[in-house]
Amino acid sequence: MRTITLLLPLLLVWTTASAQSLTQTFEPGEDTTDWGNAGFSSPLTSPTFLDEPISSPFGGTTAGGGETIPQNYTRQFRNNTVGLDVEDDAYTIALYVQLDLFSGDGSSAQFQIFDGSFGNNNTANIRIEQAASTFQWQARNASNVWQDVGITMEFGEAYYVQMFIDPVGLTYDVLIANVNPNGSVVSSASLNDLTISGQVITNDANGTLSFFNFASGTDNVGTRVDNITIVQGVIPEPATGSLLLLTGLGLLRRRRRP
Repeated sequence: MRTITLLLPLLLVWTTASAQSLTQTFEPGEDTTDWGNAGFSSPLTSPTFLDEPISSPFGGTTAGGGETIPQNYTRQFRNNTVGLDVEDDAYTIALYVQLDLFSGDGSSAQFQIFDGSFGNNNTANIRIEQAASTFQWQARNASNVWQDVGITMEFGEAYYVQMFIDPVGLTYDVLIANVNPNGSVVSSASLNDLTISGQVITNDANGTLSFFNFASGTDNVGTRVDNITIVQGVIPEPATGSLLLLTGLGLLRRRRRP
């Protein structure tokens, strides 16, 4: 595993006019038509879990999310109108997420984030896995092997999630950081060169950002997500705000073309 150094927190809210990038902050009146589809399938709207404008413009006032019902909320970005290519060039998905609820005994509770569809038909796939009294962030490879990213999940705390996907090299990298509500990093961990099945790309299965909440019996799952960004290549330097700089060969790769 390569070393990734977090120098400063990332402010994901930059101008949506940037080429080959998509953003969604769930704020009222936000224009997201450049995603190329009608919107998220069925997210709930709730107060943001990040800093509100009274202290900073980082989190705005609202976030998206869901509980066990609805179980999934997804948004396609394959047919975007900004020229973001999900077949022949690498791209990065970045967002902030917080788990507020994982109730019951936890035996059936699940939460996953992935690019594609549930199961093996996706590129990047991460989840929360309960291990004894802790909850671990994990990532899955093409052989359906889940690996610990190396950071635990704490309820009611915000996490920055970044997935760098290479559809040509058929690998992806994941970075997860526990952050304060203003985006400053508390701790972080990463995995690199996780494999992707070639069928996912040839079947045009990628290009859909998906969140999966599932529970049965007495269990329940509640999550919130905010400041979603999808961009060609690696996360660029924002025009304003603070930066997250990634060193090493892991996430800081040049875009690849066949």
